[in-house]
Amino acid sequence: MTETRRSVLQKLAVGTLTLVSNSKRVFSSYLSGQTSAEVGTSDPYRVKVNCAGPAIDGFEADQPYRGGSWGYTHGGQYFKCDAVSNDYGMPVAIQTLRYSCGSPFHYKFNAPNGYYRVKMYFASPNEFSGPRVFDIVLNEQTVLSNFRAFPVNTGFLKQFDSIPVINGRIDITFRSINDACLINAIEVEQTSSAAPPKPAAKATGAPGSLSRTNHDALIISYYGDWTAKGNLHSSNIPGSALDFSFKGSTIRWVGSKASNHGVAEIFVDGVLQQTVDTYASTPARNQILYAQNGLSQNRYHTIRILVSQGRHPDSAGCYQDVARFDCQEAFDAAENDADAAFSEVEIIEAGKKPHLVPGQWHPVSNAAEAPESGVALQDGLLRSAFERNIAYQVKNWNMNSGWTSWLPGANEGRRMAGAANILRWVDNPPLRENLDSLINSIALRQRADGYVLPYEDSDMGKVVYGANNERKPYDRRNFTLGLLAAGRTDPSAMRVARKFQDWLYSSPYINTMLDGALGIMGDQPNISMYHSTAGKAEDIVTQEKYWRQDWWLTQLRDQQALAISRFPLNRPHCYVLAPWIAYLDAYRATGDAKCIDAMLGAWQTYSDNFVHVGGSAAICEDCDNAYPYKSYYLHKHTGENCGGAFWIDFNHRLLQLYPDQEKFASQIEETLYNVTLANQDASGNMRYHTNLVGTKDQANAIGTCCEVTNTGLLARLPEFLYSIATDGLYVNLYAASSITWKQRGSKVTVKTSAEFPEDTNVSMKLLTDVPLALKMHLRIPSWATRDVAISVNGQNIASGVPGTYATLARTWSNGDTVSFNVPIGFRVTKYIGFDRDADHDRYALQYGPLLMSLVGGTHVDIAAGDLIGSLSLVPGSRFHFAIAGHPDCKYVPYLHIQDETFTSFPTLT
Repeated sequence: MTETRRSVLQKLAVGTLTLVSNSKRVFSSYLSGQTSAEVGTSDPYRVKVNCAGPAIDGFEADQPYRGGSWGYTHGGQYFKCDAVSNDYGMPVAIQTLRYSCGSPFHYKFNAPNGYYRVKMYFASPNEFSGPRVFDIVLNEQTVLSNFRAFPVNTGFLKQFDSIPVINGRIDITFRSINDACLINAIEVEQTSSAAPPKPAAKATGAPGSLSRTNHDALIISYYGDWTAKGNLHSSNIPGSALDFSFKGSTIRWVGSKASNHGVAEIFVDGVLQQTVDTYASTPARNQILYAQNGLSQNRYHTIRILVSQGRHPDSAGCYQDVARFDCQEAFDAAENDADAAFSEVEIIEAGKKPHLVPGQWHPVSNAAEAPESGVALQDGLLRSAFERNIAYQVKNWNMNSGWTSWLPGANEGRRMAGAANILRWVDNPPLRENLDSLINSIALRQRADGYVLPYEDSDMGKVVYGANNERKPYDRRNFTLGLLAAGRTDPSAMRVARKFQDWLYSSPYINTMLDGALGIMGDQPNISMYHSTAGKAEDIVTQEKYWRQDWWLTQLRDQQALAISRFPLNRPHCYVLAPWIAYLDAYRATGDAKCIDAMLGAWQTYSDNFVHVGGSAAICEDCDNAYPYKSYYLHKHTGENCGGAFWIDFNHRLLQLYPDQEKFASQIEETLYNVTLANQDASGNMRYHTNLVGTKDQANAIGTCCEVTNTGLLARLPEFLYSIATDGLYVNLYAASSITWKQRGSKVTVKTSAEFPEDTNVSMKLLTDVPLALKMHLRIPSWATRDVAISVNGQNIASGVPGTYATLARTWSNGDTVSFNVPIGFRVTKYIGFDRDADHDRYALQYGPLLMSLVGGTHVDIAAGDLIGSLSLVPGSRFHFAIAGHPDCKYVPYLHIQDETFTSFPTLT
């Protein structure tokens, strides 16, 4: 940026006092029935808006929409081009822009009826994700479809004439397709006061009849390659899909049958209902191809039609098409959520959000606690990963990169969280010295009022241009969590954190924390502060007043996947998991059932729709609706490593609340092996993405977000193995390790011998000074192929069922030994996402918790049902499997993949 942030803010402050148009006065007179002459002006309605910017170059300062005036709705974020060529004589105004990667945003103008000219100015500051493409809808008519007409940093004008206004409103909607949609400036001018003819009334059916939604309605979302042919939208590309949301108990898909049609997969609310073969030797149009009745009236529903590669032997193609949908009510879920979200944001920014007061709290304790110390890793996979992370932290302590300059607070948080958590388990003098020095320098930097980040506090404000709008949520979050991690053992770090939080709560920025890039993730430090040794009630109250989103809790409780994939505040992302962690901590503080109900719904929805086989995130940051539920893209920026770290942390919180629920430990195990450990290289550097096909990313040591989240997580590896309860010990993951803790005042040690997952034999020895009654809760993984026989001191005393915890309740003596073997086997899972092959189905192969990858090819000429029987262990290896009839191919764990070309989703015959 060529201007300092301070100068931009000064211009904003000055600019809002100038250049006020007569548009409000003219429209107010229109509402009251007065003519322009009666109010002393004959000027037609005219507004010139500097989108996201101040009053300058003859344009008015931007503003949120209010009835009777004009402005933007549904948010959108601020950005600023450094310079723009072809500026149309508005060199400053054209630099600022409003954009959105999340839900569609609008500009609305209440204007007298008549005819209008609308000018829209565009200048894109960048293109990070390929060509920027979006739609623009003007008064419910698409005026620019798949719009991509301007190069970066170059002004571009589109003009629309003779736009009729018959209801006193102009509504411009921006919907992103690829990358963010944006607008830099808008001119709206009345060209005629003549009354446009009213449109013909829409025909209505008989009472109780179904309404019809045409194939080209904006409410239908299309993915992949679809073309318009007359009154049909059609696709012949496997993996292309469309979604339509509706209310009511009935849905009908109306389309055509033909000799080039294939088999469609029909999903309703994320569940595959059936396949429909639309082949017919003789063409037939306007056919009811699918109908379903009896759906719930209490929620909205979403139907998906997905083009598969399946087809009748005589068919010449895979075509599917849609002419219309029949239902009780078409429902724009994205618009509904955006309305609810931004209405709640208005209440929050006005400081009027209701909240529970401490007297209404009913705290909930964890049923089991993760150990804070006392766990030692022995030789094995987890210890190697832990030690590589130590080496990474020591070597890269004084890292200097574009990431660390852009987000310096997160880099300091990386160092503090990594070092402090490592030092909980082992001593490392270089890390301890570095950590003490860093905390001291941060304390010296802290202002008297408590602000402590290494840049001006104005970056916490609402109007923050460009990438720096990530400082308020992301940078502050990671910095504060790092301080809290260090504060467990260093009182000075806790004092800095407490003082910084107190500054935030009393700052002029507190009511706009949800504004900006992923403001939701800024929630977690408040709740974590509360649960620290320096916590106070204000931490919870502030969270409820300025971050809590009740509309979202309701949708998550009801398991509405679109509330995740089309999250309206800024953009959808795997970072939605960060505030979920905070909501679980808020539940522990207040006992508010709405929080836990929503988080259990969120877990189910996310695990069912946004987690790849193997545990990586199937949603990332992109434009609106870029990652619909069950899209499972294999080539589209999915698998961001941050998502894996957040998913582990979320499941770990749930596991402490519900320690007997094996499904939470299973998710931790699967994601740990196939994402976190698989993305660490031999030097401890971290990869950004969990690529499931092609080649893995190069591992980095430059301070990316994935390094910040995962190096801290790797430092906490020992706490995931065990949980301590009042009645004994839960063993969640099996690794060579030991844990020592106090059980009712008595010191107890359990030593686990295991080479998991290389060897599934497990032995555990209990050491105690006196005989002690306690329960050992042993996780029996859901992937186990049969019940597990458990022995104590060589005697078989129990049997564990896969997907549960087996409980051994007895009085234990010193030296008692538990032993068992977890039977491991293969599982084959058919791929149901959008990255389909034109000729064959894709399948994933898992061996216990491990995702397997094919090396040496992308297709195996074996039927899915015969694949497991064709595998044999490669001599001299534990986890490499040869395939009968395919001497050049083998399956290896994704965990072991380094530089090879591979696919985790090969096609099978």
